[in-house]
Order: sequence, then structure tokens, then C-alpha cells
Amino acid sequence: MRRKGSWIAALVLAAASACSDGGTSPREPFDLFGGTPPSEAELAAQPKALPATAFSGRVSAALATTATETPGTAVIPESELPPVQAQGTPGNDGYPGSCEVWSAGYAMGSYAANLANRNDIKQLANTVSTAYVYMTVLAEERKSCGEGTAPADALNYLVASTAPSLASIPYYPVCECPSGSDECLEAVTLGQSCASNPEFCTDLSIGSWNGFAKEPEFSTTLDTIKTWLSVGYVVQTTIVVPYEFADYTGGLYDAPTSCPSGAKCTLYRGIACIASDKEKSGCAQHGVAIVGYDDTTGAVKIQNSFGAAWGESGYMWMSYPTFEAIYLAATIAFPPPVRGAASATDAARTSAAADDAWQWVERRASGTSVHLIVATTLDEPLRLERITLAAPDGTEMTQSYGGHFFARGHHYVTRHDGFQFEAGTYGVRLEGTTRDGTARVVEGSVDVAPAPDADLPPAPVGGGLTGTTREPLS
Repeated sequence: MRRKGSWIAALVLAAASACSDGGTSPREPFDLFGGTPPSEAELAAQPKALPATAFSGRVSAALATTATETPGTAVIPESELPPVQAQGTPGNDGYPGSCEVWSAGYAMGSYAANLANRNDIKQLANTVSTAYVYMTVLAEERKSCGEGTAPADALNYLVASTAPSLASIPYYPVCECPSGSDECLEAVTLGQSCASNPEFCTDLSIGSWNGFAKEPEFSTTLDTIKTWLSVGYVVQTTIVVPYEFADYTGGLYDAPTSCPSGAKCTLYRGIACIASDKEKSGCAQHGVAIVGYDDTTGAVKIQNSFGAAWGESGYMWMSYPTFEAIYLAATIAFPPPVRGAASATDAARTSAAADDAWQWVERRASGTSVHLIVATTLDEPLRLERITLAAPDGTEMTQSYGGHFFARGHHYVTRHDGFQFEAGTYGVRLEGTTRDGTARVVEGSVDVAPAPDADLPPAPVGGGLTGTTREPLS
């Protein structure tokens, strides 16, 4: 790794003048990152991602993929990714608390939206406005401009609403407006929608999102992430900030394992990180987007939000051991419904409660699980509260969804008893509220075929089931 060595010094000098909590009190120069991973309770309530191989061969409103095994290398071409942007730079550090919106909302959200609408993602008119989403999420979290945000809130906004574009509401890395100017984040007018402003009548939204389960072995989490990268999905991740991260200029990045004498630095899982007494991890935290991996070099490729002058034109290759050491959490976003639709089939699906269902057998060293996966598309987003699947014999399997917004994607129930689910017609009921708080119940049914695994006999469902959150069913 090559180092510039000047970024931290510039940050220290600029912090008192360029960054403050709402412009009133200077911020600590090493507390300028805003990554906010979910708490244990929030993580438990998140819907969890299955590997992309669970969707192989499905042709439906679900996430059809061709994944049967994970290749050794997969990188999304930069031509297919939104342009690298800067939440702030070494010379103008701005308000880095917006990093989670840049990684989850802009990089991953814009990419997922364009998987459906197929617009030119290199045009800022086809990318999510981080300024609007960041300020909206801050208001929802009752935080001040400059503070960090949670990826889940940005993703829930993008499911529930269409965002304005970065071209229509640009981002300025400063909260309070300079005298006589409106080029600042606090000039953004919140509470807008397509009904009030035509600039919000976009197709910049997502269908749903998942987190990644906290696995006993990180290699399992990494393998699941890689399956999605291999079929062309961006993954967002929250990390602790290694001490030399900001000085990266190219090559394979391995985090330092010791702190310089006298530096505001501490050790975290064997690596040196920028110390912060404001975070549970003890380190500054950051959000970035993962856009590829390479098993030959043992690294993931990330898109950062420090501008194109940072790293390799805004990108970094980070070693697997470093990624494992600094990993806190990750999310993935799925495409929105195709409204106004590309085909008659898609048009029919926009009002369907259930599009497709199938069984997927997952074999691990720890045991075999059978997942009953149901793909659904709603005619309007719902903040889901409960999902119930009714087996052919009438047995109901109900799971809490934690209030996450949902428009299009999948849910699943998992059994761990060595049996597969019985084939037949399953009822599907989704309960939640619309954006304006109106309670709604959506019902449907779907046929489920036997699992393609003769070694697992079918049986009626019993106890010990888990749901999309990986928590036991009620």
C-alpha cells in the first residue's frame, strides 16, 4: 500500500473550522465518520439474506439468478455503477456522517433501482439524492446534520418512496448555508413527494432489503456476500475505520496491526483503528459499498465516498483478513416492482400477493435446512408487521417482520428437522400499514412443488421453525 501521509494532518487542521455539530461546537477530528451498525435487537429483527444460489433458475418476480456455484472472481464493471462521489474530501472534509446514505442509498440503492428501470446510471438524473435522503433520515432519527445514520432507515425510505435524483437535489458537504447561499444540506426542504413536486416522480426506489445473519464463522457471511456479487448485486457494509484507511492510494490494502506512538488509535480484532469514545466498537465507523471480489488475491473491491481522487479512482481492494477484522454489518437491496410494466406478466404481478414459491435445501457442516421461499409483489409498499403462511393442512406459520417496508422480494420459513415441506397450495397473508398509516391485509395463495431432494421425506410442519429474520416463529 502507498501512503500520502497528509490526510490525517489536514483533517486535524480543518476539523474545527469545517465540521461542527450543526455549526455550533467543534467535532473531534477522528469522530467525523458516521457508520451506524444495527444494535443486537435491530439485527435480530432484520430480514436475513439467503445465498443467491437459493434463487437459481427461478423465473418470477423474485430474484431470478443463474447462480449454481460461486466463481473465484466477480467484479461489477465500473461502467455499470453510479459515479464515484464525495461526501467530503481531505481538503474539504465536510460532514462524513452521511457515509451510510452514500453507501446504502446512493451506491446500492441507485444500482438496485436501475436493475429494474435500466436507465443510464452514469447520469446523475438516474441516481438517488443523498442530500434529500440523508436529511430525511436524520429527521426520522431525531439527529442533527452531520451525525451518522443507520442504513436501514435509508433503505426503508427507498422502499416506501421514490427519491429525487442527485441532479435535482445536489449534495453539499456542509450543513449551515454560507451567507447569501442555499448550497448546504439544511436548505433541503423535507416532506416532499411526487404529489407536491414533479422532481420526486422518479423510478428511484427499491423493492426490499435484507441484512446478513451474524454467522458463527465469518467465512459463511463472506461466502453469502460473494454469491450476490457474482450475480451482479451491490452489497453495502458498515466497518470500523482502520488507522491508515484514509491514506490509501492503491494496491491491496491490509490494515496496520499496531498504532503509531501517541496517535488517537486503538486496536480492534487485531488491527489498528481510528479511536472513538462515542462508538461501542471503540473505533470510528464508516459505510462503503462492496462491488466485487477476487479469491486469487483474497480481496473485496469497495466503492468509497471520498471522491475519485481517493484510492484507485474512488475504489479500494481490501484483503479478506482486513475485511473480516473490521466488519460490523451488511445489507443488500433488491429491485423495485416494474410499474407500468415491461410486460403483461409484470403488470399482473404488481397487484399479486404471491408470485412464486419453492423449496431450497441448504446443506452445511452443522446440518441440513430446508427453506420454503415465497416471492411477493405488492401494489403499494407496506410497513410489514406480520407474515403468515398456511400449509395445505391448515397449519399457520406466522412471523414478525419488525416493521420494515416491503414492496417486492421474498420471505421464507425454515425447518431444521430433516424433513421437507409438504407439496401443495399454501396461503399467504401479509399484514402491515401503508405510508399514511392505514392498516392493510394482503392475501393470496401459491403452489409449492416437492424439494428436489429425494433423501428428505415430506412431513407436516411442527415446532422449531424459523422465519426470514432467522428468529423462531410465533
